[in-house]
This record gives sequence, structure tokens and C-alpha cells, in this order.
Amino acid sequence: MTLGDTKLTISDTAKSNNQPTPGVPINNLIRAAAFIGYSDLVEKLGSSAVALLQQVDINPSQLQRPDDLLPASAFITALQLAAEDTGVMDFGLRLGAIQDINILGPTGMLVRQCQSLLEALTVIKHHINLHNANSKVSIEIYNELALLVYDDLTPEQPRNRQSCDLSLALSVNLIRYFAGQEWKPKAVFFIHKQPEDLTLYQQIFNAPLFFDQNIYAVEFDKRVLNSSPPQTDPYVKQFFTDYVDKLNAQKSQSVGSIIEQLMMPLLNSGQCSEQYIANILQINTRTLQRRLKAEHTSFKQLLAQIRLNLAKQYLRETNISLAGLADELGYAETSVLIRFFKKQTTLTPIQYRKKFTNKL
Repeated sequence: MTLGDTKLTISDTAKSNNQPTPGVPINNLIRAAAFIGYSDLVEKLGSSAVALLQQVDINPSQLQRPDDLLPASAFITALQLAAEDTGVMDFGLRLGAIQDINILGPTGMLVRQCQSLLEALTVIKHHINLHNANSKVSIEIYNELALLVYDDLTPEQPRNRQSCDLSLALSVNLIRYFAGQEWKPKAVFFIHKQPEDLTLYQQIFNAPLFFDQNIYAVEFDKRVLNSSPPQTDPYVKQFFTDYVDKLNAQKSQSVGSIIEQLMMPLLNSGQCSEQYIANILQINTRTLQRRLKAEHTSFKQLLAQIRLNLAKQYLRETNISLAGLADELGYAETSVLIRFFKKQTTLTPIQYRKKFTNKL
């Protein structure tokens, strides 16, 4: 017996777990890997991915680096724009159908090495924040049934139909990885209203569909939680367990470390400014300044240190020209780079490169 006869409600515990943490900047970010397949699908449906990405201030080149951090709200807005521009209102569902657990990066690799579906879902529940801290996953078991509940509370974009449909499609793909491609849910629940065209929903889920509910969830026989993956490797599992733990430790570090992660891909974009970073984090510049001051640093100091470290690395390890290096670091003129580098090291970039080369 499923719960399709009545509206579902999340338990009090689940509700409290799904509340966004106030004042935590990383909660507004998502890995660029979330966009995998986005541009190709938009183009296939007859629209311009570049034009849509420009509307949310994302340079397509940023999507080539899956671990770069981008505004989560930009991702959701891009999904909605794609649905509206193409006239395909199940766009999020289509994207979820062609993505797989690999979009979660190291967390996805760890999931593939889990001994059971239950272990895999537990890993995702605990580490989904590494991909998108606004995403919340919970597993509820009652009688002979299990309920995989998904929620997204991105500020100003809560429970967007496109992103939640995408995540449910991904969830079903994950369960089928463990339980086999023939597996199908007992029921699937959606918060949004029933779409006019259910064709793709029926094809993907192959189960009773219930709309206008109180949660996004997949319901299935709890015995499926014991399903095993096609193959695992204990050494690979240990590697990714340690790696994911390390990433979680880094995420819990300072605001400065978060800002450094955001600065790196923005250096040569012309957008690496205090105001732009504050906008991504959805805080004002004064709050940003105050938090960095509490860590005895500033935006200017962090930017200078990143530029210096990268400049030294490029000069030591590559044959990049000074003009190319200036461009990589976000300087409009080579002369500005030379003055900056000499002030920091007492050497010009050429002198530094010769000094390093002479040591080889």
C-alpha cells in the first residue's frame, strides 16, 4: 500500500533537517558539474545556451571546470530560463534523465563503491553539501516501504520544479544502478501541479505519479535498500572516503578559504571583485568585509596572495609570456603585473623565472 491516496507530509525531524543554515555563505554555491549536459540539451531543443548563461552571468568556459563553485540560484534560474525559452516545461526532468551520479564528483565516486543502496543514500545524505549545500536528502522507513525525500531550499528559489524534477530523475537513476534497470518505484510524489504532458514522467519513473503533494519523494520496497552495486573495490572506496572527508573539513574552514575557491576561476573573467563575490554569497560587502576582518585578512590580501602564488607557479612550471600571465591573473596591462610582482618579491617576473631556471 502506498501513500498516494493522501497528501504526504514531512516528519518534524525531516522538516528541521531541511531548514537552511542562516549566515553560512557556502550554502549559496553549487559545483559547475550540475550543468553537465545543459548546453547540449538547450542547443538540441533549438535555443542558445550561451545566451541563457549570459542572463545568469555565467561564462560558458566556467562550465569546463566541474569543481568550480557557482551561485546555486544561477543554476536554478538557468534551468527555468531553458524551460521557458525552449517551451519544454519538463526541461529539468530531461536533464536529470541524461545525468548520473558522477555529477556529484568525489561523492559520486564514493557512492559507486558502497556495499548497498542504503549505504549509498546515507553517503549522499551526509555529503550532498559538497555538491550543493541547499540540497537535502532524507530516508524514511515505515512498515515495508522506504521513502527517499528530496528538498532544495536555495535562497529566493525554494523547491523550483525544474531542479527538483531533475533530482528525482537522478535519484531513480541511482536506485537502478543498484537494483537493476528493470526496477521501478511504488510511487513518486511532486510538490508542483500536474503537467499537461506526462509522457516523459511516465517513461522515466514507470510508476504511479502523485502531484500537488507536500514533498518531492520516491517510494519503494524497503528490501531494495539491500541491493548491491555491480562491482566495488575496497581500496578505491577507502581513497574516496578519505578524500571526501578531507573536502568536508575544508568546507568547514574559514570564510576566507571559501572566497579563495570563488576567486580562482574568476581571475581572468573581469568579475573578480568584492561586490561580485558578495553577490554570489548573497551577503552585502560590509558583511563580507566584517567576516574577513574577523579572520585577520581582507579581500585585497586574499586576491594578492592568490595572484602571487599563481604567478610563481606559472613562471616556474610553464613558458607562458608575461602578456599571457597578466591576462590569466586579471591584469589589464603587463606593466601592472610587473609592478605587483616586484613589490611582493623584489624581483621582476623575468628575474624570478631566471633564478628558478638556474636552480634546475
